[in-house]
Amino acid sequence: MFRNTLRFLAVIGTSFIVSSCGEVADLDPSSDQLPQVENGRLSFNNADSYRLFLSSTIDENIEQIVHDLPGSFKSLRDHNNETGRGIALARSTDSDEEIEDELVWDPYFQNLLNPDREIKIDADIFRITPVGVFYYRGENNKSKMDSVQKAWEEKYLKNSSGRTNRIPCLGEPILIDDSINYLAGNDCSGFGGYYGGGWASTPPAVTPPGACGLSSNSHTNVGSASNIFGVNHTQTLNLTGTSDRRIKAKFWAQNYVIFSSAGTNTRSQNRWGGAWWAEKADRIYLKYEGEVEQKDAFGNYWSYPIQPRVEDKAAENKLSQTFQWTTAIVGNACDPISGKCKPKFKSASPFKIKKMKTCHFVSDEGRHGEISLIFQ
Repeated sequence: MFRNTLRFLAVIGTSFIVSSCGEVADLDPSSDQLPQVENGRLSFNNADSYRLFLSSTIDENIEQIVHDLPGSFKSLRDHNNETGRGIALARSTDSDEEIEDELVWDPYFQNLLNPDREIKIDADIFRITPVGVFYYRGENNKSKMDSVQKAWEEKYLKNSSGRTNRIPCLGEPILIDDSINYLAGNDCSGFGGYYGGGWASTPPAVTPPGACGLSSNSHTNVGSASNIFGVNHTQTLNLTGTSDRRIKAKFWAQNYVIFSSAGTNTRSQNRWGGAWWAEKADRIYLKYEGEVEQKDAFGNYWSYPIQPRVEDKAAENKLSQTFQWTTAIVGNACDPISGKCKPKFKSASPFKIKKMKTCHFVSDEGRHGEISLIFQ
């Protein structure tokens, strides 16, 4: 295992940790910072290229950026959207069904993965699966990887839901065979976030309804659920006086070994033909603030304030924001307190939500709904 870990370090390259705080570098289109498209995947020459690309595009229109790359690439997000459009076509409507990926919640990361949830960094291909993250070397090993994934899912997920304590949970890669390696997704110490809680209706507060005032048609939810990659939560509420229009509020704090993020979004939806579809609203509103905490490679805990932000738009069907993210720490990791450095592999640390309050509001044709998600 030790030899394999060293190989993993060599694959990923030099030490880095990146967060959404601070300035980001500009991409040079003539350099190797931009990924290439190889065998239907985004392919980065090395870890620095991957790091610089993320730091330069995390707040940009990543969907358009990957669409403009030369080559034929369909992202996981494109794949899910096309599935929705296919359903819409079969039902003779031009609306998009709300197809959401059950594993990858961050819309930015969805644009970097292909429909197999794969991405290539240096010579290794990383795959996100319901039982964790695998990486393998060589296109000729793809079918072997498919077989391994199927066997693991049958072994660990059959007759169970979410993570089971039988799934391996280690900080270093596990060698499956000479070409496939496994890394658990979430930090199994339980540091991954806040768990538990429930929702409650709130009494009338303001008339006419405001943005998370709260109004008479609202939910306040405290807590979250979890899966193998960390914390996730979804709450829905029908708009006033209707059963076919709703607001959907979402929050995540998830770790995929090479990419960890926390974020939130708001959706406006319409129910038709037994499915929920994207629907533009007169007004859609998203507000959030709070504080998250991470543990570094040396066991130090660092708190990051989430700067308050408001998005308030008309004629939109969704608003989304990734407000904290990191990549892996690999190569030489240095303790920011003592200044000492040592060779280290550390997957992207999960975020612990110290406190969080989000406001999600939708109004359309005089109907409204608002949801406040609270974590503390």
